[in-house]
Amino acid sequence: MRPRFLPYLILPLAGVVALASCLTRTGRNADAEDRRTQEPGPSTGPGQPAIPPVPLPPPGPVDTGPRLDEAALDTANSVVDYARFCKQELGLPPAVLASWNCLEGGEIPLTVEGQRPTAIQYRDLAAGRIGCDRPAWLGDVPCSGYAFVQKRALGADVDGYLLCRMRSFTSPKNLAERKADMERSPASLEAYRALYEFDSLGLIWTNRKTGQTCFFDYVGKAYGGRVASPDDPGMPELAALPDPKPPARVAETAWKKGGRETWKAPKDVAETDNCTRCHDTGAVKASPWVGQVLKVGVNDPKVPYHVVGKVFDVWRQRFPVAAITTSPVGTEPQLCTSCHRIGSLASCDTHLGHAVGRTASNKLTQFGEKFWTRVWMPPLPQDWQGKPDVELANLWNERYDKHMKKMKCCCEKPNAKGCQRQPLDVPTLQAPVEGTGPEVCE
Repeated sequence: MRPRFLPYLILPLAGVVALASCLTRTGRNADAEDRRTQEPGPSTGPGQPAIPPVPLPPPGPVDTGPRLDEAALDTANSVVDYARFCKQELGLPPAVLASWNCLEGGEIPLTVEGQRPTAIQYRDLAAGRIGCDRPAWLGDVPCSGYAFVQKRALGADVDGYLLCRMRSFTSPKNLAERKADMERSPASLEAYRALYEFDSLGLIWTNRKTGQTCFFDYVGKAYGGRVASPDDPGMPELAALPDPKPPARVAETAWKKGGRETWKAPKDVAETDNCTRCHDTGAVKASPWVGQVLKVGVNDPKVPYHVVGKVFDVWRQRFPVAAITTSPVGTEPQLCTSCHRIGSLASCDTHLGHAVGRTASNKLTQFGEKFWTRVWMPPLPQDWQGKPDVELANLWNERYDKHMKKMKCCCEKPNAKGCQRQPLDVPTLQAPVEGTGPEVCE
């Protein structure tokens, strides 16, 4: 059985949060920095993802071109129209954005007991007989491996994030090994698919200063060598693809795709997905899985959060996003929200438990069960390093348990006295609303 070292009730499952990085060190952003106090563990892979050299607009006002009227565009059915409207709302110029290459991102390591899995371990992972060290918190098949994430500056205040991932078990080989296979056998369909095929693509555009955000998604077999920007209706030629290129036997329809063919229509995303269910504190979310290769910044607690487009009103109605916090715990402000927000949806339901080691998205290894691996938030102080797990659990409980208990209570009963709720999808953030009871969180 998994050790249970925190004496409060196990949190129910559901979405991401990072308890504040400054819980132990003022001003340090745990979402954006590595765990300096972490014990030696698995390799962190290739490090920070490569960021393509995308030219930024000069300082000053950005020319977004003629003002687009959403009512005159088919933003529900046409991803290109929606993306054009998104660029305007985020403050980007009208020029078509560059395509992406999944393989230029950081390859998120898959490890078992601190090492890459052997072929036998990989088969055991696929069969569910063993777990991995740091499973993904997103979606199904958390330990499948071969996933890439990257961040790109789209404008002075606008960032883009692309996640390409496998949601099935195909091969334990890493990027370098798969590239080598294809270079040895450039006509091999098997080598091509192992290198370039992904099961899903996810893209986020967000303005850090305004909170305006756009989500794009695709689930299904996708060519990762050239991922068209959703605002690009053009079709690439073979010469525009990276080397090694697809074998001649690969149908053009597998890679000859513009934005319309690469991404789902916004109405389909709105109907079948709910990105804000997990991304409930703002556009970006961090986890130990992604944090192995990409330092994800924190959503500014002073900035609202709005998904662009009327087509996504269904999300606003189904799952209104709000930040949850509490009144002081004794004489201290609530530590869990001292640097950033905790969202009312998946952050409260699931990822809060994952972040403090109470729950996990998948079966864990012995390495994954270790306190230093399992407890991601808050970042542990330097002077705790080297202490045994039992002592670390006692220290953690003594410092943070009261705050976590109250935070958990307010997540479950946000209208209780002692709780505060702050709607995020508003033009201007207002002060958090105090709970009126009759229940009380102390």
